[in-house]
Amino acid sequence: RLDGRLARGMLVGLCAVIAIVLWERLVFTGLLNFSSEYRAEGPFPELHTGGGDIHAYLVLAIPFVVGWIALCPSLVRIGTGTALFVLASYALAVTFTRGGYIGYVGAIGVLAGAVAMQSSRRGDGKVWRVATAALLVVAGIAVLAPILSGPFMEARIAGTRTEAGKRTGNWARAIDMMDEGATTALFGMGLGSFPRTLLFRDPAAASATYGYGREGGNGFLRLGSGRPLFVGQR
Repeated sequence: RLDGRLARGMLVGLCAVIAIVLWERLVFTGLLNFSSEYRAEGPFPELHTGGGDIHAYLVLAIPFVVGWIALCPSLVRIGTGTALFVLASYALAVTFTRGGYIGYVGAIGVLAGAVAMQSSRRGDGKVWRVATAALLVVAGIAVLAPILSGPFMEARIAGTRTEAGKRTGNWARAIDMMDEGATTALFGMGLGSFPRTLLFRDPAAASATYGYGREGGNGFLRLGSGRPLFVGQR
């Protein structure tokens, strides 16, 4: 009962995230536009600052679809689970995150290994287990292939080595800006302190500041000085 409730709870959360991603794509780019630079965030706003919350969540939640099917296999569950697996794979794919793709492949590999182990231990149900696993793998590949071959993702993959060098340099600069002492080494400089530290210690690298204001009942965005700041979402 615990396994079933945990799987159902994870699927409820997964369905909510998928629904938000689909709405987001419909509003901003269209479901089949894979050349736009827009990256879906779902209900996780951290992506605009480099956070990986959405693809980490999806990579962890997608295997529960397979678990839900395996708990009580039936044609209805296999069909429903496959559809949900396809939608979840699409949601992960349109985040356009390389780390998310690696995690997805890793999760599929673990699931395939588990299916192979179960099939070798039990004679009953061997055919449907292999068939279901093959169906999910093929469905996942069919969803990811056109997105990975799109111009935006091809450009991201081609620039992986260059971006890795830039990120390593950013990490080194961030460490150099930190205060000295054992307290900082153990606990850091406090949540949210990086923008302030960067502004005072490396002002040339700091992005522009921004704030929200109201005037006469109208809301507006106020931009300050600094490096270019791109605000491209509602």
